[in-house]
Amino acid sequence: MRETVNSLKTYFTIVAVLNAIAGIAAILVAVESPLILLPIGLLGLGFAVAYLYLRLNCRNLLIHSPGTMNAVIGANMGFQALGFLMNLLIGISSEAVIRLVVGLLIGWYLLNSIKRLSKEEQAKQWAKEQASS
Repeated sequence: MRETVNSLKTYFTIVAVLNAIAGIAAILVAVESPLILLPIGLLGLGFAVAYLYLRLNCRNLLIHSPGTMNAVIGANMGFQALGFLMNLLIGISSEAVIRLVVGLLIGWYLLNSIKRLSKEEQAKQWAKEQASS
């Protein structure tokens, strides 16, 4: 299936909501347990805001700054790996492994889709500029 700008926006919305839920859950747990979860929860909320920004500015970022999109996705993938390593301190679980693998696969898929869509959107923008001049 080939991604479109609108389906990419949908992915960004879903990832933003999931990060927000995980961030809020970590903050709520941090109130009653080790405070180490507080910065993790705040970081999760930060990623939720970043993904909403990507969603709202998707077409413009694809044309002018796809590196920004790649940086957010790459940082989120790193955050997922860090979360997995923290889970290893507690003990390995199949849920943590599945979450890591699925998260990294989605991130990889998004990075490849951004690369392709960026080229397409830049070509459309160039053609539009050529037609108007």
